[in-house]
Amino acid sequence: MFHKKLIPESLILKAVLIFFLGFIASVMIWVQVKDTYFYMITLVASKLLAWIKDASLEEIAQRGEAFSVTMGFIKGNTYASVVVSLTSTVSRYYTFTVPLSLALFASLSLFIKRKKRAFAEAVLLLFLSHLLYVFFTEGTALTERLMLNGIEPVNTVRFSLYQYLWKAMEFTVTSFGPFLIAAYIFVRFRK
Repeated sequence: MFHKKLIPESLILKAVLIFFLGFIASVMIWVQVKDTYFYMITLVASKLLAWIKDASLEEIAQRGEAFSVTMGFIKGNTYASVVVSLTSTVSRYYTFTVPLSLALFASLSLFIKRKKRAFAEAVLLLFLSHLLYVFFTEGTALTERLMLNGIEPVNTVRFSLYQYLWKAMEFTVTSFGPFLIAAYIFVRFRK
């Protein structure tokens, strides 16, 4: 009886140890790749937004931890360029969520089956949540600029929708996104 009680506790202790070691390792790796990751997310989100807004993506420039995206629009015979800035605050959300998520996924490896599939789905969900967050952040700022400059007709419903989705994604990514993805992985792949 006593021996059976130690086994679950030892698994939990191992999971906690894996979490802390995974968190330290992922922070060290994350510091090296975070700018590339944020650039990649910004590039994909900007291309999607340019396609939706019928614009051309002209430039993505990095200034420290912040990015600025320049898009070109044709209205009639006039060409206009609009610059949208993504502040360093946006990239700071990843600084917390990516290492935490990777550490959570690693600690769950003791309790799940099909680990490669589970890890791939978890990373894909994390990437998609970040992509949607940047897409709606950029979409809100771009829509506001386009409406103010008369390039796009004023539509408060569309602008409010972008704003709502931006704030909803911000809340999800920063508050409980990693835990929600970890819960999904645990429920879907548990032994």
